[in-house]
Amino acid sequence: GLEGSGGNSEALGAHVRLYAGRSHQAREVRRSYGYQSSQDVRLLFGLGAATGVDSVEVRWPSGQRSVHLGLEPRRYHLLREPGTTAGL
Repeated sequence: GLEGSGGNSEALGAHVRLYAGRSHQAREVRRSYGYQSSQDVRLLFGLGAATGVDSVEVRWPSGQRSVHLGLEPRRYHLLREPGTTAGL
């Protein structure tokens, strides 16, 4: 999942791009995907034939950008917006 700053702690509107091998995938953090629907804000990516994740790039709603390396596959990760203080 993502943890944003300010009043947008769920990082709604953040764009996430995952790079694995020769492919990349993109997702946007949204609360709903259709009329009267609600979704978990965690993003899931399938790696296909790739054995690991090269990097994950997040473009936060605030305009900041962060790149995350060394994320293990088949796990949930909490990525925090730069400048976000845990526990606040």
